[in-house]
Amino acid sequence: MTPSSPPPSPSAAAGALPDLPSGRPRRMLLFTAGLQPDDLTLRAFDLARHLHAHGRWFARVVSGADGPLRTHLERAAIPVQVVDQPADAAGLVRQVWGTAQDAAVAFGAAQAWVAPLAGRHGWPLWVESQNARAWFDPYASPDRRAEVRSALGLSADDRLALAFATESTDEKALLGLLQAIRAALNEARLTRWHLGLIGANGHLHLLTPDGEAPPSDTTDLAGSRSIWVAAADAVLDLHKHATGFRPLFDAAALAVPIVADPTPSLATLLPAPFVAPAELGSPSDAADALIDLVLNPEAASRRVAAAHVFVMAHRNPARLLPSWIDTLEATVHRR
Repeated sequence: MTPSSPPPSPSAAAGALPDLPSGRPRRMLLFTAGLQPDDLTLRAFDLARHLHAHGRWFARVVSGADGPLRTHLERAAIPVQVVDQPADAAGLVRQVWGTAQDAAVAFGAAQAWVAPLAGRHGWPLWVESQNARAWFDPYASPDRRAEVRSALGLSADDRLALAFATESTDEKALLGLLQAIRAALNEARLTRWHLGLIGANGHLHLLTPDGEAPPSDTTDLAGSRSIWVAAADAVLDLHKHATGFRPLFDAAALAVPIVADPTPSLATLLPAPFVAPAELGSPSDAADALIDLVLNPEAASRRVAAAHVFVMAHRNPARLLPSWIDTLEATVHRR
């Protein structure tokens, strides 16, 4: 089967899929390039949990590298296998446990080494790209806001702005940008803002008005970055490819203001009127946007409300995840 993204329509199922004579669930492999908490791998995590909860599919994750999400997958009773990324399908065949599969999904760069394997075994294969059918965290909830803020020593009057790094981020450069934003806020006498960078390794770098706090190990929360978003008063996306889109969708779903450069790639997913604009890499622009959140709360509230309505309509996992079940069952029904 030629790799392609699954159709978005939830009406794709061709009737009820009969149970297998053995009574076992259908088997599915989810291939990821790594297990860092980036947009695509978090989407694989969500899909695996959804398939397990559905009960008719058994999903296993096969990754080309280890990472902090492995612990979260295993806690959710989702088997994980880490393999070397070989140059040919034969090398992968020797590593992957169990080739009797009913379907497979390759996330991002994993497509290059999964497609030959799927072709050899005749698996229906989907390829999920960086932005296709992206959604916010299905477990996003404001319930842990007070807990996280208390752990950081933040009072009710303190404000927290967070940026998120991925594996491809120059974290040193992004941290330098946050330090420049912190200096601009201090100059404007806005000393209640704390700025945080969640690194790809799950560590939090927190810049307080008085300086930088020692990095905190937050890898235990790497599988639920929306917990950090819920604790924030703003989410920053100011460095090229630094954040990915998942934290921005989480912010909109949780009614947290977004400060971002409204680039064309972002505008296709989250239209410009929903974000507080700041030029890419400009500390003064970012500081001005954070200051404006304080000085013009009504305008900020309007943007946040509009963004919330938009993501609930277009990026809602409650609608997008069930469409996977229909698509999978329709495909297997036709095999």
